[in-house]
Amino acid sequence: MKYIIPLILFIITSHVEASPWQYQTGKVYCNFTHPAEMVSPVRRSTCEEQHVIQQQSGGLDQQNVVWWSASSHVSTDVWGRQTWENNRPWAVIGFTGDNETNLEKAYMLGTFGSTWSLFQHSYQGRGESSLIMADFDGISNLLYGTSWLANLPQKYINKVAHISERGYWHLMIDMLIALIVLGLEGIVAVFSTIIGLIVGTAFNPLDTLFAIPGGLWKRCINPAAAA
Repeated sequence: MKYIIPLILFIITSHVEASPWQYQTGKVYCNFTHPAEMVSPVRRSTCEEQHVIQQQSGGLDQQNVVWWSASSHVSTDVWGRQTWENNRPWAVIGFTGDNETNLEKAYMLGTFGSTWSLFQHSYQGRGESSLIMADFDGISNLLYGTSWLANLPQKYINKVAHISERGYWHLMIDMLIALIVLGLEGIVAVFSTIIGLIVGTAFNPLDTLFAIPGGLWKRCINPAAAA
């Protein structure tokens, strides 16, 4: 318990203001966990920025991007069925703008994100980064965590299928490493979801309450969320 209060204070501080070090740290972590792709990238760089809510869907550049490996970016946003673009939630049930934005972000990151993102950044580092579990209300944190964990198998298989179809066989090394990385990230995801649920509910009680219908819809009713 003695570590809980300092952690909550850190979350509150990160929510109020964050410096660009999170942006650079996220990029370094992404490169470090994809060594084979770093040695032989499939695109111009090992890691790329993914807009959580796409620009063509009204997404902004401020605090709306996460770091993904280029191969993960391609496999969800470019390759095949373009799941990131074509499987967005067709209905967002929220009673406030924050509800709708956070629920959509939680849905997309949880359903399609192959890595657990702690922070969301401003595009090209031109602005602040923020701690996701501090930005989200309690229900959005819960949706993100449960969706991310439940969808891990299909995300992993989809990535392997993309690598096999494109002949990026050297990336299978990264996929083996990912088994360890995802295990560790899974622990972080559980911890972040629990803390995020508590903090998000405590500091955003009305947003959390109003997000319940949308959270249930995306997790239990919307077929893509439960895939």
